[in-house]
Amino acid sequence: MPWISLSGSESHPSIVPNALETDRNSFSISQRPTPDERSLMKDWIDTLVAFVNDDPAYEFGTTSVEQLKVITPAGTIETQPDSRWAELLAIGKVFAGDAV
Repeated sequence: MPWISLSGSESHPSIVPNALETDRNSFSISQRPTPDERSLMKDWIDTLVAFVNDDPAYEFGTTSVEQLKVITPAGTIETQPDSRWAELLAIGKVFAGDAV
């Protein structure tokens, strides 16, 4: 379903395929990642590709289901404990109909 531009008039609305109507809204398209950002993106995507392909040789870095990988503000990928694990497990039980 196309979006109707707010810049169009009532009698002649502008139809756009998405919300990127002006250059100021498309920063990610007009700017390239830095070499460090590109390296970080490649490492992150490599992890996702290995996961989706169920690559038995790939070392994910986690040793428990209670851990997750995160990209830190410093631009590194780290394995950290999932601070919400118990909460999300309880929510999962509600959805499964097993909650008390």
